[in-house]
Amino acid sequence: MADIPLTSNGFEATFAYSERQSAWTTRYSFVPTCYASSGDEMLSFKDNVGTAWLHDKNSARNEFYGLKNKSSIELSFNDDPSSVKIFKSVSLETNRNNWSYIFSTNEEYDDSNNQQSLLTSKILEDKEGFKYLEVPRSRLNSSANIVPVPGATSIEGLFSEVLQEILLEGNPNVLVDVNLNAIEVSSFPSAPFGNSIILLASFDDPDLSGQLQTLSSFSSATPPFIVLQNSLLGVDINIVSIGNGVMTLSLPIPSNLLDDTGFITLYLQAFEQYLTTASNLFAVSPAEINGDEMRGPYLNLRLESASSKPLELHSINAEYAFSKLDKGLNQNA
Repeated sequence: MADIPLTSNGFEATFAYSERQSAWTTRYSFVPTCYASSGDEMLSFKDNVGTAWLHDKNSARNEFYGLKNKSSIELSFNDDPSSVKIFKSVSLETNRNNWSYIFSTNEEYDDSNNQQSLLTSKILEDKEGFKYLEVPRSRLNSSANIVPVPGATSIEGLFSEVLQEILLEGNPNVLVDVNLNAIEVSSFPSAPFGNSIILLASFDDPDLSGQLQTLSSFSSATPPFIVLQNSLLGVDINIVSIGNGVMTLSLPIPSNLLDDTGFITLYLQAFEQYLTTASNLFAVSPAEINGDEMRGPYLNLRLESASSKPLELHSINAEYAFSKLDKGLNQNA
């Protein structure tokens, strides 16, 4: 599970031990210097706080010494732990629908099996009093969000119109029309495009085999464009549209290149070589939207609530399906 501070003060917390249960049962967000009691009242003191804090009397929940804290819980769904499951959704039996959450599975692996979602805050969907949440796609090691697009054959007006637009207008983000392979266009009719879609390429070069390259990584690895390495770090090419055999790309121009004709020319040469020498082009959409479903023998979930009102959480349930490759589906298992 990703490191998420337990309290607003970092990883400090107070843990409670129950003598009745002979177990550590919970943790609290306050970390006092010392405690005191007066009759049935509990008081605590903290350095740099001028007065004693009287517990269980303020109307705002999970607020101590004037500081608001989040309520949190972490758990694992590990029913049938030897089977690989695809996790679909989670339901909460709670009186609050505004939660922050993060999912993970296969944390013990260092390879592509390790999966994790983004930390997300969301109003959960209410169905007959239960709050429902679709398990998000994995942002780590996803491949479902990577789909092929037709190959490029030529680039229209790259060193005439595009270069002039950069030099004359100082435009840091230009649109470039790329002619696509006519045969491949019919093979990829549903390639995605939009502001969030990034273009990546693969190459037959043995040194780059099996790797999806951005323009910046391709340029830094391919002479004579190594001089551009520091200038192109973090450069992403977005696929604006695909239609009628043409793919329109949004090409960002690093600000430190805008005033240097020589560097811009090198940059456009790198861009042209990147597209026309690629063995395959790919459209990459956000993994948290179109990535792989979370799958594994268990699913970790961390929930947080910033509500200062009374909070109830009675039960958390998970819906899942067994993987088609799971050994439990084999009639000989």
